[in-house]
Amino acid sequence: MYEALILVCSLLPGAEPPCVEMYDTRGPYATVEQCDTRIEEMLPEIPKMFIPPYTVAKKCDKKVGI
Repeated sequence: MYEALILVCSLLPGAEPPCVEMYDTRGPYATVEQCDTRIEEMLPEIPKMFIPPYTVAKKCDKKVGI
């Protein structure tokens, strides 16, 4: 099973908090492909929530024992 995770970090000096982790509330997903698809659905929401400039990191985290 895979969990979608997006990390958004502000590039503005003194930003508080400097980074925010965003976890999907729909998953986990059976395949990494399903997880990647969900991340692509989530990405367009980031500009609505954060003031540029920022950087984005994304990954599908494998959950052990689920």
